[in-house]
Amino acid sequence: MAFDFQVENNPELPFDIEGVINQNYIYCAFPPGVSTSNLIAIFELSEQASAWIGDEYQISGVTPNDFSDTLYYKIVAEIMTLMYIRFMLIMKP
Repeated sequence: MAFDFQVENNPELPFDIEGVINQNYIYCAFPPGVSTSNLIAIFELSEQASAWIGDEYQISGVTPNDFSDTLYYKIVAEIMTLMYIRFMLIMKP
């Protein structure tokens, strides 16, 4: 899985922000003053997998979310296994 925020989809960002995935956590560091309340993430999953936040289906590069608080992505894989990934926001000083 890959995860990032691109200026192309989020013009309020000063540059693309790449997520760091460590086990079941995604970490993203944002510069101070950047609003994270309405961002669109770009993510890659295997072809048959899907991503959800709560009951809302997530479409890479399309679905906006409020990332100002912790979010939990539910990944449903090809063989109907579930994996929960916690998104953690880090503000750079």
